[in-house]
Amino acid sequence: MKLWIGTAILLIAFSGCSEKSPSPDNESKGRHDRSSEVAAIEEAARAHGTITDDQIEILVGYLGGLNLEGLTELPVAQAEKLCRHQCGLGLDGLTKLTDPLAEALSGYQGMFLGIRNLSELTDNQARSLANYNGMINFGANGDYFLSKVLSYQGSAELKALHETVRKTGSLTDAETQTIVQLAPYSGLFLPGLVSLSDRQAEILGGYTGYKLYLDGLTELTDNQTKSLAQYQGSLLSLPGLTKLTDRQAENLAAFEHGLYIKNEKLSRKVQDIRFKQD
Repeated sequence: MKLWIGTAILLIAFSGCSEKSPSPDNESKGRHDRSSEVAAIEEAARAHGTITDDQIEILVGYLGGLNLEGLTELPVAQAEKLCRHQCGLGLDGLTKLTDPLAEALSGYQGMFLGIRNLSELTDNQARSLANYNGMINFGANGDYFLSKVLSYQGSAELKALHETVRKTGSLTDAETQTIVQLAPYSGLFLPGLVSLSDRQAEILGGYTGYKLYLDGLTELTDNQTKSLAQYQGSLLSLPGLTKLTDRQAENLAAFEHGLYIKNEKLSRKVQDIRFKQD
């Protein structure tokens, strides 16, 4: 099963994993017919931010989804035990992961893992979570984190090309063509790419996927901005840009969808041109 994310996940996550759906007669017990014991443990987690090993032993045998959003910390040993649970697990109280914790969570046996409030995700953590065989909801940072995780998945050739970018900061024209062809529709994640030829910009502009992350680029040529503006996806991410000429800003203003430039002055420069064109 490939790792993926979608709005449907929120509906699936805590609906229970048994084949029998709850009947209307059980509405008073809660839609998911959750046991009072499990509900009490979830409430205790909200109150204390932690959970005990004995409580985990009760939870792992529960056939419904677990909402442990109250946990603000989770030791690796406890995560390994909790991973025996086989439905859905919400850990939205965690704002950071350690590398060992990410590795432990990658072994979760349930179909859904919710970690919607992470403030960061390192390369090592993304590499570990790429081994998870279910669905992950990363919340507000979902698209970026998911694309990062997916860069460690796919064919051996695709993974090797991503590793080349991480190690060298560059690709050949032929390698760029291949990575565009093999990349998933959800997004092409290339924040480690720090140099770009005009031909490579042209190739990347032809990527047909949803989002294109080029966070490592600090400057572009006129031809490169013109080529990237031809990209038809929903987001072109260029947060690392430190300068833009008037011509380059005009070229990027032609991009018809979401453009992210972190530098406020440069971003405003492009937006002003778009406003005048409208």
